[in-house]
Amino acid sequence: MKCIKQLAVGWIILMNITGSALSQSAQMIEFDYAFFAFDEMESLMEIYFSFESLITVDPDTFIENVVAMPINISLLSSSEMGQSGNKNQFENLGDQRPSIFIQDTVATHSDRMFVHKYSVTAPPGGYELNLNLFISDEDSVHYAKVIDIPDFNYHQRIVTSDIILADAILESYDGCDMIEKNGYSILPNVNQVFDKDSQILSYYAEVYAPDSTVSHDREYSIHVYVRDANGTTPIDGLEQRMNRQTYPADVITGSFDVSLISTGSYALIVSVLDLNLVEVAQNSRKFFVFNPLIQISESVLNEESNGIDLSIYAQMTQAQIDIELEQVLVIATYQESKRIKQLKDLDERRSFLKDLWEVRDPIPDTEINEFRVEFINRVSYANDSFSFQQIEGWKTDRGITLMKYGHPTTIESHLYERLTKPYQIWKYNTISGETDAEFVFADMNGFGHLELLHSTVLGEQKLYDWFQKITETH
Repeated sequence: MKCIKQLAVGWIILMNITGSALSQSAQMIEFDYAFFAFDEMESLMEIYFSFESLITVDPDTFIENVVAMPINISLLSSSEMGQSGNKNQFENLGDQRPSIFIQDTVATHSDRMFVHKYSVTAPPGGYELNLNLFISDEDSVHYAKVIDIPDFNYHQRIVTSDIILADAILESYDGCDMIEKNGYSILPNVNQVFDKDSQILSYYAEVYAPDSTVSHDREYSIHVYVRDANGTTPIDGLEQRMNRQTYPADVITGSFDVSLISTGSYALIVSVLDLNLVEVAQNSRKFFVFNPLIQISESVLNEESNGIDLSIYAQMTQAQIDIELEQVLVIATYQESKRIKQLKDLDERRSFLKDLWEVRDPIPDTEINEFRVEFINRVSYANDSFSFQQIEGWKTDRGITLMKYGHPTTIESHLYERLTKPYQIWKYNTISGETDAEFVFADMNGFGHLELLHSTVLGEQKLYDWFQKITETH
């Protein structure tokens, strides 16, 4: 049976979907999104989902090879988020629940991963994206994020789309696990983490040229490279240049082998240059590489290790070590915090980090310290989501809460209420010793920075009249 490329959005009930199956699968869903040009009035938003097998399908009840995803999608324009007086509101997507095509029942084994895309067009502007994961009939996980859908119709200059980072991009491959786009089949890397199982970073982007440029039949250059997340210089061997003919829309693809770079955060840069090699447009995408067993040079082994386990810590510079030590203070015990302040030389710092993570390694027999990977992912997410002016996201109250307790079970968002300051309530049912834990964050100064006002968790900040505080001065 051929793979269906376009799926109708709907909710198809399979008799053998159970609450327990959804509970397990919903926690394994990850998503990402990217924006592209569509027409003169609207832009295209693509949402990518990656998830483990949702259910075990009984062949006798397998309904037309279509399985429902336990997810609800809605997109609200700024006029629908508490703003009044705007009659040209973008229509709320409402109860849109994507379905996926599975080629056969063998594909539903528990270790199988699926990738799915959901697309929507909307006028440029501010929106709130809401995703609800249905764990059971009584429980769901809610995620909300304020987004800006860009306008690609500048007409006066070249612009670029967002960048899709992928595990594979193939030409005209009809594969059910891949997403078809402009003659390419793409397998997005939804969490932007590349490790021993995904060592080739593939990328997809689009370049849009104004009519005046195209009419003159001009050329331009593309410079694509990987750099350290906080650096500016391309990494040796991870750099590509190509000359392109101008078209109203041009597709740029390529790949890099990231198996030989050390564990850390990086950025892929797509830069557009004119005939004088002057940059006229640029876009970037952050990603994380986890290579714990990368070969360390002999000079590093002799000069820096000094008996320390030859691992990722021996490869890290003093700046990287110091940053990680500052970050782990968020989760360190009282004794560990005291010890961190007493550390002197670089080897002591490396040795301490090694011991700290080893104590927290949930599965010591594996090569990867799953707890450290999760912590680093939380830091990266916090920086991408909560950074404010010159404050890195992991240093904000929401970032610190995320690093300590993980992603909340539910986010109750009240960012556009008329009678209160913007606020969110993060709810957890996963914190040991706490039942229905809550964290209340509010924008008290009106600058978009949410600070922690109150938490029900023992040892966290308390402000029992927090609701009065966010209403009395509004």
